[in-house]
Amino acid sequence: FPSHDITLIGANPRRTPWCAAFVNAILNRKGYKGTDSHTARSFSNYGIKVINPVKGDIVLIRSRVSPSVVHVGIFSEYKVINGVKHIGVLGGNQDNMVKVTYYPARSVITIRRPVA
Repeated sequence: FPSHDITLIGANPRRTPWCAAFVNAILNRKGYKGTDSHTARSFSNYGIKVINPVKGDIVLIRSRVSPSVVHVGIFSEYKVINGVKHIGVLGGNQDNMVKVTYYPARSVITIRRPVA
Protein backbone atom coordinates (compact mmCIF):
# COMPACT_ATOMS: atom_id res chain seq x y z
CA PHE A 1 0.00 0.00 0.00
CA PRO A 2 1.48 3.37 -0.91
CA SER A 3 1.88 5.69 2.06
CA HIS A 4 -0.88 8.01 0.81
CA ASP A 5 -3.39 5.14 1.23
CA ILE A 6 -3.03 5.17 5.02
CA THR A 7 -6.12 7.39 5.11
CA LEU A 8 -8.12 4.75 3.21
CA ILE A 9 -7.50 1.93 5.68
CA GLY A 10 -6.89 4.01 8.80
CA ALA A 11 -3.72 2.14 9.70
CA ASN A 12 -0.06 2.34 8.91
CA PRO A 13 0.53 -0.92 6.98
CA ARG A 14 4.19 -0.92 8.00
CA ARG A 15 3.23 -1.22 11.68
CA THR A 16 -0.24 -2.79 11.79
CA PRO A 17 -1.58 -6.01 10.26
CA TRP A 18 -4.13 -4.42 7.98
CA CYS A 19 -6.49 -7.14 6.75
CA ALA A 20 -9.36 -5.93 8.98
CA ALA A 21 -8.66 -2.29 8.13
CA PHE A 22 -8.92 -3.19 4.43
CA VAL A 23 -12.25 -5.02 4.90
CA ASN A 24 -13.62 -2.10 6.94
CA ALA A 25 -12.55 0.36 4.22
CA ILE A 26 -14.32 -1.69 1.53
CA LEU A 27 -17.47 -2.02 3.65
CA ASN A 28 -17.51 1.72 4.34
CA ARG A 29 -17.08 2.51 0.64
CA LYS A 30 -20.05 0.23 -0.15
CA GLY A 31 -22.22 1.99 2.44
CA TYR A 32 -22.04 -0.61 5.23
CA LYS A 33 -20.96 -0.02 8.79
CA GLY A 34 -17.85 -2.03 9.55
CA THR A 35 -16.42 -3.02 12.91
CA ASP A 36 -14.17 0.06 13.29
CA SER A 37 -11.46 -2.31 14.53
CA HIS A 38 -8.07 -3.31 13.16
CA THR A 39 -8.44 -6.87 14.45
CA ALA A 40 -9.67 -9.68 12.22
CA ARG A 41 -11.50 -11.29 15.14
CA SER A 42 -13.76 -8.22 15.30
CA PHE A 43 -15.66 -9.80 12.39
CA SER A 44 -16.46 -13.01 14.32
CA ASN A 45 -20.06 -11.92 14.99
CA TYR A 46 -20.38 -9.24 12.30
CA GLY A 47 -23.59 -9.17 10.25
CA ILE A 48 -25.29 -12.54 9.82
CA LYS A 49 -23.73 -15.97 9.54
CA VAL A 50 -24.10 -17.67 6.15
CA ILE A 51 -23.41 -21.18 4.94
CA ASN A 52 -23.47 -20.55 1.17
CA PRO A 53 -21.42 -17.42 0.54
CA VAL A 54 -21.77 -15.01 -2.35
CA LYS A 55 -19.17 -12.56 -3.61
CA GLY A 56 -18.77 -9.82 -1.05
CA ASP A 57 -19.37 -11.90 2.08
CA ILE A 58 -16.78 -11.65 4.84
CA VAL A 59 -14.58 -14.69 5.52
CA LEU A 60 -12.60 -15.39 8.68
CA ILE A 61 -9.93 -18.02 8.30
CA ARG A 62 -7.22 -19.57 10.40
CA SER A 63 -3.87 -18.28 9.21
CA ARG A 64 -1.35 -20.58 7.59
CA VAL A 65 1.20 -19.16 10.03
CA SER A 66 -0.53 -20.35 13.21
CA PRO A 67 -3.99 -21.73 14.06
CA SER A 68 -4.33 -19.01 16.73
CA VAL A 69 -3.89 -16.26 14.13
CA VAL A 70 -7.03 -15.13 12.29
CA HIS A 71 -7.20 -13.48 8.89
CA VAL A 72 -10.21 -11.70 7.35
CA GLY A 73 -11.08 -10.98 3.76
CA ILE A 74 -13.88 -10.91 1.21
CA PHE A 75 -15.26 -14.05 -0.45
CA SER A 76 -14.43 -14.39 -4.13
CA GLU A 77 -15.12 -18.00 -5.12
CA TYR A 78 -14.65 -21.66 -4.36
CA LYS A 79 -12.08 -23.57 -6.41
CA VAL A 80 -10.77 -27.13 -6.33
CA ILE A 81 -6.98 -27.19 -6.35
CA ASN A 82 -5.23 -30.56 -6.50
CA GLY A 83 -8.46 -32.26 -5.46
CA VAL A 84 -8.93 -30.06 -2.39
CA LYS A 85 -11.71 -27.45 -2.04
CA HIS A 86 -10.29 -23.96 -1.53
CA ILE A 87 -11.89 -20.62 -0.85
CA GLY A 88 -10.77 -17.53 -2.73
CA VAL A 89 -10.37 -14.55 -0.43
CA LEU A 90 -9.80 -10.98 -1.64
CA GLY A 91 -7.90 -9.38 1.16
CA GLY A 92 -5.44 -6.85 2.30
CA ASN A 93 -2.13 -7.81 3.87
CA GLN A 94 -1.90 -10.97 1.79
CA ASP A 95 1.82 -11.06 1.01
CA ASN A 96 1.73 -7.35 1.94
CA MET A 97 -0.66 -6.51 -0.90
CA VAL A 98 -4.31 -6.62 -1.93
CA LYS A 99 -5.00 -9.77 -3.91
CA VAL A 100 -7.06 -12.95 -4.06
CA THR A 101 -5.45 -15.82 -2.17
CA TYR A 102 -6.77 -19.38 -2.04
CA TYR A 103 -6.99 -21.10 1.34
CA PRO A 104 -8.13 -24.66 2.06
CA ALA A 105 -11.87 -24.49 2.81
CA ARG A 106 -11.25 -26.38 6.06
CA SER A 107 -9.45 -23.26 7.38
CA VAL A 108 -12.70 -21.23 7.37
CA ILE A 109 -13.85 -20.17 10.84
CA THR A 110 -17.01 -18.36 9.79
CA ILE A 111 -18.55 -16.55 6.85
CA ARG A 112 -20.57 -13.41 7.58
CA ARG A 113 -22.84 -11.25 5.42
CA PRO A 114 -23.05 -7.48 5.90
CA VAL A 115 -26.49 -6.11 6.70
CA ALA A 116 -27.77 -2.62 6.09
